[in-house]
Amino acid sequence: MKNKRWKQPAPGSNWGEFGADDQRGRMNWVTREKVLQGVAEVKEGLTFVLSLPLDYPGGNALNPRRHPPRIAATQRDGRQNFAYEVRQDNPMQTDVVCDDLVLLTLQYSTQWDSFAHVGSLFDADGDGTPEPVFYNGFRAGKDIVPAKENPDAESWAKLRGQPRRGARHPEPRRARRAGARRDDRPARALRQEAACRRFR
Repeated sequence: MKNKRWKQPAPGSNWGEFGADDQRGRMNWVTREKVLQGVAEVKEGLTFVLSLPLDYPGGNALNPRRHPPRIAATQRDGRQNFAYEVRQDNPMQTDVVCDDLVLLTLQYSTQWDSFAHVGSLFDADGDGTPEPVFYNGFRAGKDIVPAKENPDAESWAKLRGQPRRGARHPEPRRARRAGARRDDRPARALRQEAACRRFR
């Protein structure tokens, strides 16, 4: 399939399978009907978490650029919004608020990969010169650009694609985290607010 971003797709890729501008890849197969088929298989109603704790497996020996998440309270009029008694603003209120933020390296524990996580130098133009491209021929520096300081959800989707695992890539992926170790750093702070992990 020819496309405005490539003349030849990467060998073994599924570029164009779901349209030229697709950012979901094989997640397109997860339709409402497929979800209902999965639900029909439920027998006991048990649930379990597939993601790792944000600080696991710990350490950054495999990649020194990836650091553990940092959790802090948001700011409220220059003060930490932690155990904040709202009656300070309105004497009629009885709420006490803890409002947190997380600075998170997206590949430190469970990987929040997107199709823009790893691309490849590939001759998508068919002119003999490889160029840096990602899934569906999206170009580095043109289609894939650095995120803004505080991107909103719509900007994030346009710039980075939908977070997922197992994106199809033209080259075999290297082995993941073999021998990764967990450090001895306490993680109580990371577990105080379960809501921080859900990123609704």
